[in-house]
Amino acid sequence: MINDNLNENIISFSSAELVLAPKSSAYYRCVLSEGTCDPIISDAILVQSMGSTLFDDVINVKDEPFHISVDSIEVTIPKALTDESFRLTITKLDNPPTAPDTCKMASVYDVSVSFGSVFDLPIEIKLKNLKLSELDLMKIPDYRPVYFDDKAQKWVEYNNGGLILSDSSIYFRTHHLTKLSFWEKILNPTYTHRHINDKVEVIYKYRPESKEDIHYERYQILNINNKVPKPWHNSNIDPDMDGTPYLIQDVAGYMNQVIKSFENAGFKYPANRRFIIYVSNLGEGILNKLTGVSNSF
Repeated sequence: MINDNLNENIISFSSAELVLAPKSSAYYRCVLSEGTCDPIISDAILVQSMGSTLFDDVINVKDEPFHISVDSIEVTIPKALTDESFRLTITKLDNPPTAPDTCKMASVYDVSVSFGSVFDLPIEIKLKNLKLSELDLMKIPDYRPVYFDDKAQKWVEYNNGGLILSDSSIYFRTHHLTKLSFWEKILNPTYTHRHINDKVEVIYKYRPESKEDIHYERYQILNINNKVPKPWHNSNIDPDMDGTPYLIQDVAGYMNQVIKSFENAGFKYPANRRFIIYVSNLGEGILNKLTGVSNSF
């Protein structure tokens, strides 16, 4: 290996430590010297490269943003992130830090710039190695962008960001750069059940004796018991027996009424499309989150 390539691997070195970010594989030795004694040379240690360098060039965003799309990652550096030219490096890692057993990790990319790792303006990231044709709509919230916390030595989910259906990508914005990826939760999914009524599909979570189950029971006590049932009500409310909680039945029933009122006003809802609602509990109140999307059957 020529010296220039070897130098690119080295972040810093001292008598106590050698810090590497290897762009190429190389052998290293430790030499112990003391006085006039012959030096003691260690065995050679092979340090493998981080992975494949996809982009490594000097750019400038003083007057306009910079966008790069390579492999399955898109990076957009905002205008005026810094006035000076800097090096942007994107590496696809061969041996990234492992994900928890409860998650399935996608490809991991190390994105870095030469002037720092924390920024005032957010950098936009898209990860596009996702096959939407294989995606169950119930699983959408289980795909989460993540970053590797080097200090804590663990993967952490971003608070914001997620799946964009229009281009089958995971999108997020970040104020710091490190190892980036997304994963799919394969245990403890966000949603577990679905209920379909005419033009509406409701996707929700149910576990016996959970906080969700308690909220479904409270809703029934406050809004259903000792009252006239709605036309769409079914007395089978146990999801374990192919039933649906009244709260979920009402979400679908009332949304169908909304759609019908628009149709009566002349706004026809496409016959081949279903309105999908995600119902989730965030910890306070009976019903904390409703998210609606329109989707094909």
